[in-house]
Amino acid sequence: MDGLDNRLLLMRPLLFLVIFVFLDGAPTSAEVWQRLPGDATVNARDAITAYSSRVTINGGDADLKVLSYSANLRSVMKGLDNQYAKRSGGLFMNGDSIGIGIVHQAHTITRLLVLELRPENRCLVFTLNQSIVDYSRSETSPTHHLLTRIPHLPGSRPNFFMKDNGTQLSLEVSTTPSDSASAQSTMSSSLRQQGWVPMVPLERMPQSPGLMIYVKGREIAMVSVTTDTNTRQSTITLLHKTPALR
Repeated sequence: MDGLDNRLLLMRPLLFLVIFVFLDGAPTSAEVWQRLPGDATVNARDAITAYSSRVTINGGDADLKVLSYSANLRSVMKGLDNQYAKRSGGLFMNGDSIGIGIVHQAHTITRLLVLELRPENRCLVFTLNQSIVDYSRSETSPTHHLLTRIPHLPGSRPNFFMKDNGTQLSLEVSTTPSDSASAQSTMSSSLRQQGWVPMVPLERMPQSPGLMIYVKGREIAMVSVTTDTNTRQSTITLLHKTPALR
């Protein structure tokens, strides 16, 4: 695994959080953008907080913020580099639409993911701030399944868990030696026994669906299973949404 792959692995929690935020309604409407020249160097006061929440990653707490800038990726990355230069573990651009970084401070670690939205010439900056203790917890895979609202596949091994405490959206990733068809069949049976109903009737689904969505009252569950053709291991991604408390 090369250096860039290692840096992208550190961003895995933020990549999942991008899915979280956009599933719950991305803050991309025009009113959240601060207008800046396309070649400007931005700084912290130019940002508008578009979203913030407390999240849990593998048992470690974190503060998520999504900041919006009306500027291109290079301008935003230059501004972040100026802001964090002395404390940064490195800020990197992957192509011309994604930037990543990690910032070490006395008692906290902050991961940054920058996405340029085209053709609007705008950027979203996802920041994940944790204490050093919580960061260490988040880097360790769970010893047991932490997503308890829906059944897990017997014999599967949990690798990753994340919950947005504001939106009540949870995600768990695990692995199993079972093939995708067997895993989906077992999961479907377990879910239906607990009162979950497929959004699309099973008789109308493909013979081996890779993705299934279930509902139970106002709760939603998504089950995705993919099999690695080389290792024959299957990856199970479970997504669960409970209506947020008002």
